[in-house]
Amino acid sequence: MTAPISLAADFPAPDRERWRALAEKALGKASWESLTAHIPGGVELAPLYTAEDAPAGRVIGRAGPWDIRQIVETADPRAANSDVRAELNGGASSIELCIAQGAGRGAHVHTAADLAYTLDGMMLDLAPVALDIGADASAARLLGAYAARSGVKDAPLAFNLDPFATLLDRKPLALAEAIGFAKEMRGGFSNATALRVDARPVHEAGGGEAQELAFLLAAGVALLRAGDDDGLAPKQAAETTLFTMAVGPDVIVETAKLRAARLVWARALQACGAAATMRLQAVTGRRMMTKADVWTNMLRVTAAAFAAGIGGANCVTTLPITDALGQPNAFTRRIARNTQILLQEEAHAAKVADPGAGSFAIEKLTDDIARAAWALFQEIEQRGGIARAMDWFAGEVAKTAAVRLAAARDKSAPIIGVSAYPPDNEKPFAAELWPKAPPSAVLAPIRLSAPFEAAP
Repeated sequence: MTAPISLAADFPAPDRERWRALAEKALGKASWESLTAHIPGGVELAPLYTAEDAPAGRVIGRAGPWDIRQIVETADPRAANSDVRAELNGGASSIELCIAQGAGRGAHVHTAADLAYTLDGMMLDLAPVALDIGADASAARLLGAYAARSGVKDAPLAFNLDPFATLLDRKPLALAEAIGFAKEMRGGFSNATALRVDARPVHEAGGGEAQELAFLLAAGVALLRAGDDDGLAPKQAAETTLFTMAVGPDVIVETAKLRAARLVWARALQACGAAATMRLQAVTGRRMMTKADVWTNMLRVTAAAFAAGIGGANCVTTLPITDALGQPNAFTRRIARNTQILLQEEAHAAKVADPGAGSFAIEKLTDDIARAAWALFQEIEQRGGIARAMDWFAGEVAKTAAVRLAAARDKSAPIIGVSAYPPDNEKPFAAELWPKAPPSAVLAPIRLSAPFEAAP
């Protein structure tokens, strides 16, 4: 039998203190502390991680490829159908149809005829439809009726009724109605999810990773309580809920954040005496997107999508590079979609169940974010739950956002193509503007490049 080969036999045994001494020598006058990155929201990223730092090995995530779910928010239903077909023919595996709420962006689908125009030619059992409807149950019922007429009640639809969307406009939280809808859909659509817990508003308002997870957890637990009070067991409530998060361009941090989401949710279910697999959607964030030099958005979206994929999201949505500038065209939609296809088919990012497992940095950061999120979740609970604590929580998010914006303004967090290396004589990218809608009254979205774009 051949003896094993030790590739490190001719090198000295690694020693943490020796590494630090060499690093300090290289730093010169700079301090050792300057190597530690302080992530807004209270979590630190150390310069070195070893086996001493990492918790016990575990696999967290998804087995197999993720669902490539692309958003369609074209206003006219017939034009939206053309975009739906283009996304599916081009490689998307499901569609998220954004329904316009008032004057906001999205498809103007308000009747059964509108929905029939939009979904004409789709096979819902092969290419499922998800909705982005906020707390509007009427749009969800339109899809339910359409699916029933089409004879595909076993299709894996995502109705995505989000009762917590009302909190962003200081409107009453209608949890009982949401649970009633979930029970109604559960009886008719065995493979669908009825509800959504969406932490994207926290991310887009500038919140930190722990704050995003704390909101996700507090809202999820509120759903479990409401369901338990109305005859929907915790396991059933968990199984009919899709959790949605935004992802930014920092691959290590975002990968750890998604892994931490599964940890804290599993812990909450364990406390309820239930177990269910978390259904997790990751959408590339808007706060990182720029109006200037939109081509660099391609790099940001790719990094975010990679983090989403290896972080274990069940479905991933990539936004077009012109999202901050205006409405997408066929080219920018194709680039967004192909980003995911390349990650799966050429980079093979979905071949491993949890690529972060065993990485000392990712394992430790996962644990740090999960612990920070759990502590913040407990404080939300002490304040009476997410509905009562929302204004306080929004204030905490605003503090984190101020730190992010300050770092962007003083260029300690440079924005490539905007505050660092702006292109000379850039030809503006033409895009039709989005319809204007009033911002959230509680969690107002930010974009980190906005202060530079507003300058003369």
